Amino acid sequence: MKQTMGRIFRVLTGLLISSLLLAQPWLPVKAAAADVGIVFLHGKEATPRAKIYTILLEQLQRAGFRVKTPALSWSRQRIYDADVDASMVEIEREVTALRGEGASLVVLVGHSMGANAALRYVATHPLDGIVALAPGHSPEFLAKQLAGDTARARQMIALGKGDDKAEFRDINVGHDFTVNTTAAIYLSWLDPEGSAVMPRNAALVKTPLPALMVVGSKDPVTRSQDYIFGKLPAHVKSRFVTLDVDHKDVPDAAAKLVIDWLNGL
Repeated sequence: MKQTMGRIFRVLTGLLISSLLLAQPWLPVKAAAADVGIVFLHGKEATPRAKIYTILLEQLQRAGFRVKTPALSWSRQRIYDADVDASMVEIEREVTALRGEGASLVVLVGHSMGANAALRYVATHPLDGIVALAPGHSPEFLAKQLAGDTARARQMIALGKGDDKAEFRDINVGHDFTVNTTAAIYLSWLDPEGSAVMPRNAALVKTPLPALMVVGSKDPVTRSQDYIFGKLPAHVKSRFVTLDVDHKDVPDAAAKLVIDWLNGL
């Protein structure tokens, strides 16, 4: 009888403690990997299948995260077939799909221009977190080199030819190349005061969200912590990390760091 009463007492005590814990909204709740959805945003002229993303994407999927890997408007096959706003709609579609599949948290993980796009997205859409790996594509720093092309695009738009295609220059981590796109699309990505300027978008984020930014000390496009990260609203889980690698090596070098950070959300 005493043993039976003792077991009942322990069960009731356990239930009471569990109820009290569940009633405390201040206790941190850690999401399981399957509850976290990730939209991976590749870099300029790349694709999600590029070798520089192999380790990162394999480890994210092995860890159990839900991962979407769309080929976006700055990919090698598409560049540039959609402007900034239309590209945000594409990203929003992936975010919505992840939530529909059961993801309670959705995070954008972007490399280079993908990080740029991720910053634009969180400046205009609510989200649960962002990972910016070697953020790249800085129209304000390319302004002098591309001044002739952006001026020509503006002139075409002023003449009502914004939807006409032409050849324009672009630069990707020191690599010059030519794109065939409309004047309006080109200017949406390369306007030094436009929608693709990362510090501007970081400053537009009003609601604090977890942000992990990883840069390479050997990356020629790396700038100070204040350039972008310092303009985001502070969050207790935000981190800025510098690794001793080049631009293209940041994603794979940061794979474990990214997974550990995501597991801490």
